[in-house]
Amino acid sequence: MAERPAAFPDLPILDELGASVRDAALREERGAPRRGSRGARAGRPVRTLVLAAAFFVLLVAVAAAATMLVLRGAVIPAPAPSAVPAEMTPQPGSAELLDLRADDPADGPAFALRLSRSATGLVCTSVGQVRDDAFGVVGLDEVFRVLPVAVVDGCGQVAPGAPLLGARVFDAPKAQDVRTVVHGVGGEELTSAVVEVGGERRELEVSQEGAFLTVVPGYPEGATPLLALRYVDGSTVQRRLGSGPRVVPDTDGLRGWILETSSVSGEPQVCVRFFSARQTEEAASAPVACGLPARSQYWFAARTLRTGERGFAGLTPWRWDDGPPRTAIWGRAGANVERIEVRGPDGTVRPTISRGRGFLVVYPPTVAPESVEVTFFPEDGSVRRHRGSTNLVAPPGEAPSQEAP
Repeated sequence: MAERPAAFPDLPILDELGASVRDAALREERGAPRRGSRGARAGRPVRTLVLAAAFFVLLVAVAAAATMLVLRGAVIPAPAPSAVPAEMTPQPGSAELLDLRADDPADGPAFALRLSRSATGLVCTSVGQVRDDAFGVVGLDEVFRVLPVAVVDGCGQVAPGAPLLGARVFDAPKAQDVRTVVHGVGGEELTSAVVEVGGERRELEVSQEGAFLTVVPGYPEGATPLLALRYVDGSTVQRRLGSGPRVVPDTDGLRGWILETSSVSGEPQVCVRFFSARQTEEAASAPVACGLPARSQYWFAARTLRTGERGFAGLTPWRWDDGPPRTAIWGRAGANVERIEVRGPDGTVRPTISRGRGFLVVYPPTVAPESVEVTFFPEDGSVRRHRGSTNLVAPPGEAPSQEAP
């Protein structure tokens, strides 16, 4: 078999990723039950799900390649046609730049949406900016570059109740300047699209194709925009973008944090830490907060983390070098804890407990850690209230006499 030419010769890892996704999709499709058989779920063909997974990974590859090339100041190239699956290859002449526009908060060219049809008939979307009737993007070097028609953000089937949605990040050196373009295509039967973000409700313009877009500040995991779509038959669809079981939005609504629960083989401690959801110039990681499940139903750290701090918590390094100052409450609740309430200066919140039973609440640095009250509600009906770090033990590799974290 002839070797497939590289789609991204400057970034060979993306070609390897694309090849693995294609191979996995083919294997899955060959083993998938035929339409109408018992193994197939009604209304959701296996092939569609496989393609959706492939599209997502390939989208990341294409977007990453384009971003890297923009940062390096090179012209944005189209991927090699032979290296892109038909599902992601626009049909010649099918690309259409819609009239929809969304102003750039950074005073750059307005954002727009380009639609096309793939070689297999799927709807493809590309988000960019318009300058002098040209469709492209402005890089971090402030140079505008045209986006080839072959570069698409994602492709998929569009049907009532099954919109094609996306959150395209336009990066910046600082989180406060990052923008995310929330966009989608719901089909001709879509009548309205509303997004809620940061307490603001926006009624979006919907095109004849059922397309829409808007710009929100920050990254998707910080903004966590909520989309509400309504169709001509009265049915509705709601989707929250940027959310996940381990993702916690920051207090500034621009970035997000990831919770991680871990343990060391042979050691009794279970530890929780959090770190930036994205490795940017302002990325940061907190020290671990450890406890003994055999001794305590729950534990947490209450601490103000300041820019420039770093160190070790047992075997685990942590660094808040460029992270924004924050007061954080983070820890773990055992399976016998039904819920947690955290009361700060602006009221009471109920943090989500992750699959690893970790939790996190973030405040501005002006909030004193000891002023925050954390209440646990175990299954036995009792109520346990605490202020300040509670039930912590030294992390693995640290002398028990030392405080943690």
